[in-house]
Amino acid sequence: MKIVLKTLKIRSFKKIPDLTLNLNTGLNMLIGRNGSGKSSVLDAITWCLFGKDFTDRKKFYLMPLNSDQTEQIAIPGVSITLMVDDDEYTLLREVEDGVTSCYINTAPKLVKEYQDFVGKLFGNEDRFKMFSMPLFFPEHLEWKEQRALFMQFFPDPEPGVVYARMMADKINFDQELVHSLKSMTPADYIRIHEKALKESETEKLKIDAQIELLDKQLEGQHDQNLDDLAEEREQLRREMSEYTEQLQETNSYNSKIAKVENELQRQRTALVNKKTDLIYQIESTYNRERGHLENLLNMATAKLADCRQQFIQAQQQEIKETCPVCKQPMPDDMIGETIQHHHDTLKRISDDGNAAKATIADLETRISQLKKGEIPAEIDQQIAEIDIKLGKQPAKKEPPELDEKIYTRLQEIEKALARSDVHAENQKLRDQAEAKERQINSEAERHTIAIKDAGYFIQYQSKIVVERINQEFKNISVKIFEQQKNGVTKETFEITSNGVPYSGLNCTGQLQAGLELISFLKAHLKIEVPVIIDNGERYTDLDMNSIPGQKIVAMAKRGSQLKLEVQ
Repeated sequence: MKIVLKTLKIRSFKKIPDLTLNLNTGLNMLIGRNGSGKSSVLDAITWCLFGKDFTDRKKFYLMPLNSDQTEQIAIPGVSITLMVDDDEYTLLREVEDGVTSCYINTAPKLVKEYQDFVGKLFGNEDRFKMFSMPLFFPEHLEWKEQRALFMQFFPDPEPGVVYARMMADKINFDQELVHSLKSMTPADYIRIHEKALKESETEKLKIDAQIELLDKQLEGQHDQNLDDLAEEREQLRREMSEYTEQLQETNSYNSKIAKVENELQRQRTALVNKKTDLIYQIESTYNRERGHLENLLNMATAKLADCRQQFIQAQQQEIKETCPVCKQPMPDDMIGETIQHHHDTLKRISDDGNAAKATIADLETRISQLKKGEIPAEIDQQIAEIDIKLGKQPAKKEPPELDEKIYTRLQEIEKALARSDVHAENQKLRDQAEAKERQINSEAERHTIAIKDAGYFIQYQSKIVVERINQEFKNISVKIFEQQKNGVTKETFEITSNGVPYSGLNCTGQLQAGLELISFLKAHLKIEVPVIIDNGERYTDLDMNSIPGQKIVAMAKRGSQLKLEVQ
């Protein structure tokens, strides 16, 4: 695929109010003083394609400014007309009131549709930068990504080729390696043996610790006569047995006495609790009955006082013989009725008072005659009988005492005799541990040799790949592996030019290295895109015309207005 930029139109974008650039297929020089808008032109290209500036920023000051630094009222837009093989496309991106609009050949497109179309042209944004910006690959991609891009063009050589190179250099290797690499990669082969080697080392540490412990236990064996110790142990065991029998007999005797005492105490406690409950019930019943009678007495006393008060009030009540309204004398029959009602009221109150007096007298009699219940005498009698039985219980026997020296000496003899039994077992275990250690050392050596063999394989495999890679370049070379101190080959990616690392090259050397790299990548991926170079004034000793294909180079020139020179 060949992509060529034909026309770039910029409107109200950053420092550029209106600019149209007609680009040729060779060298296009953007010349101008610092601040004239050269970088803005490069920003316009990447913004139209990807919505970012040349330094990969999505958010930057897009709107142009007036002379007084106020923001212009304008619609920024950038269009690019490009040829993709024999097809021509015009891409337009513009922004109005913060809303982005995109067009392909004047047809409006959603932003995603537009981005998908651009992505199909260049693969993705990073691919565009990698193909068009010479310094992007060596300075902005991580070494792992750089390495992955290169290695896709250089498959690993066949194992037979690697074995042949190793044998030519008289590098010996085990046939296990040849057999294993038929079904796994060298890296997997190394990981398997490194894991096994680590496990062997861990197991060896455990065995070393076990042997050290057994050596300590085998030191300082006793020199006493074992038969004498065994005889003394039997005598001490008999004494301990006699002591144990006496102790068991005493404990059994005391246990029986304690059992009887506990039963008597249980019975006594039950009787005392029963007596306490009865006392509580008697007191409760008495207090409840007395409280009830006293409440009734208080009610009757209050009733009597009320009757007396009513009687006095009734006696003081005046019988009216004249009408309180017209002041005329009341009829005799009405006066008689009033007098009769008054007499009836006094009699009723008097009867109620007498009834209250009778109730009071009855309640006072009942209260004075109220008595508490009595606790049955047999409870105290039963408690006394139990106390007598407890007093007649026989005394407990004192347990026999063991001479601590007997126990201590027996323990010493047991340990001494046990050590003699353990000694033979420890010696057996030590011999087994040493045999296991020799086996582990043999296995560790086998794993170490296997790792070394695989390291040689990767090293020679790497040499072959590096030779194939560096045949592709004229001035630069790449390093994709490095040998570590332990002999293992580690993946890396480093670019050098005539033996000088990329970081040590001057500006022109770095640009030439980048140009050679992207030429290689574009040739293998069969894609041709314009090369874009900023700050071209740094590379005055480089012939820009020597770069194949379309070039867009921004170069600062003091006092010059922004202009395009094509060659």
